[in-house]
Amino acid sequence: MAVYFIQYNLSGKIVEQYSCDFDQLKANPIGEKVRITTDDGKIYIGFWDTLSWIRHSSNC
Repeated sequence: MAVYFIQYNLSGKIVEQYSCDFDQLKANPIGEKVRITTDDGKIYIGFWDTLSWIRHSSNC
């Protein structure tokens, strides 16, 4: 599955962003807030090391 990955620092600025297959993510942002958009348009925002993901619809 292809994803678009964005990693934010604590002040909310983008640290890293790129597209790749999910199993090829380069970052290991433990404890960092990330946003992942899948190739089917689903958007997930949350903290990498928790299960507290918020799913946003592509219409937001």
